[in-house]
Amino acid sequence: MTDNHQKPKKKSATTRNLKPRKKSLRTKGSPRVTRATSDRLKELWATPEFRERMKQRDKDRIEAAKSNPAAFSRLGSVPN
Repeated sequence: MTDNHQKPKKKSATTRNLKPRKKSLRTKGSPRVTRATSDRLKELWATPEFRERMKQRDKDRIEAAKSNPAAFSRLGSVPN
């Protein structure tokens, strides 16, 4: 006795008709906040006083890292 009927194939998860995922609507009109922030930072970096403050901040950070390297180490606290 032979079986002439074929079994229906199961559909895999990738071939099913899935609904498209919902996307959040983006507002149009005003520029993003990052543009204003970027413009402000460019304005600040153009001033010699701000540049000196940032140089001092970087210098202080380097000195602190040299005096206490464990506090500035990412080892074990931040995954790669």
